Amino acid sequence: MITLRNIGHCFIPGKWLFRNVNYAFKPHQLYLITGPNGSGKTTFLRILAGELKPVEGERIVKAPIAWYTPLMYPPEKLTVNHLIKFVQQSRGLEKNWHKFFKESHLIDFLHYKVEHLSSGTLQRLLVALALFSTASIILLDEPTTHMDAHFKKQLWNWILKSPKLCIIASNDVAELTFFQTQGAEVVSLCALPS
Repeated sequence: MITLRNIGHCFIPGKWLFRNVNYAFKPHQLYLITGPNGSGKTTFLRILAGELKPVEGERIVKAPIAWYTPLMYPPEKLTVNHLIKFVQQSRGLEKNWHKFFKESHLIDFLHYKVEHLSSGTLQRLLVALALFSTASIILLDEPTTHMDAHFKKQLWNWILKSPKLCIIASNDVAELTFFQTQGAEVVSLCALPS
């Protein structure tokens, strides 16, 4: 569903984050993108999402993508309910989104403005909107950074239930260990040619 051919990216000429990356992300699989801070995980996801054009190489995508990054800031004056309606109209939400929102208590915040949400609640909301979109490919950048242990485990279980191609960038050791024991494939940016 996503094929990379000789992908390379740098922000400073000659200082490559990664280079000559050839990789095929297959449908209905779970992948973990790992690497230390500054190794290019977010940049890599931005390239996968089509938000950033690589300096060299080609990205081929054969399905719609939804993604979450901590760098996203929805309009602060929107209520959660209006944000959900906007996502439903623009890219669609699966029918089971409501169940997750109820289980994770996001339903309690429907009438709150985005500006009044805590960082953890906003993160749960944005991750959920990506995960339950009708897109076939889900990209999640550090999806559980501000979440407590209860919501982390809840989200992990929903990710495992998802039939979509899910690609998660993370340095959370517990998260990586959990998903690896569930058969996720690990792509280490440290191991990519540069």
